[in-house]
Amino acid sequence: IEDHSNIVAENITAERFANDGFNIHGTCSNIVFRNIEARWNGDDGFSVHERSQTFVDGGRFHHNLDGIDDVHVSQTDYVNVIVESNETFGVGFRGGIRTLKNAIVRDNADEPIVVTQNRVRLKGLDPSDPLNRTRVRLENVKASGGTGDPIRVEKGCEVSCADVSD
Repeated sequence: IEDHSNIVAENITAERFANDGFNIHGTCSNIVFRNIEARWNGDDGFSVHERSQTFVDGGRFHHNLDGIDDVHVSQTDYVNVIVESNETFGVGFRGGIRTLKNAIVRDNADEPIVVTQNRVRLKGLDPSDPLNRTRVRLENVKASGGTGDPIRVEKGCEVSCADVSD
């Protein structure tokens, strides 16, 4: 989806795509997904790029390369999701504003949750723009399994947590 707004997608399974199961690019707003599943995809189960704003309520992302991997200055909210059994990390947030609420992130091969700086250049955005700084809110999240710590946060990122456990 590119440069669209006010879209609702429900009850969809994305399976065995060479790239991402769900992939949002461009300048989109008010994109809503409900009750979705991404499994056995070659890259991310779900990813949001550029300046898009997306909300996911009810999702399961498993057996992909990565479960969720959001970049740039996009904004994403994930509520009531399970991210499990992916080949690398469970959830990756790089740049932008993110919320992960009522989530289980478990049994991914690498770290469950990775929060890093945005390293991907976005055309027309000054690297010092505050939106390049990663800001994450984790609420009622259980993160376990994999290698390393349940949550890895890179210097310069902002993360607030409420009811997060391993």
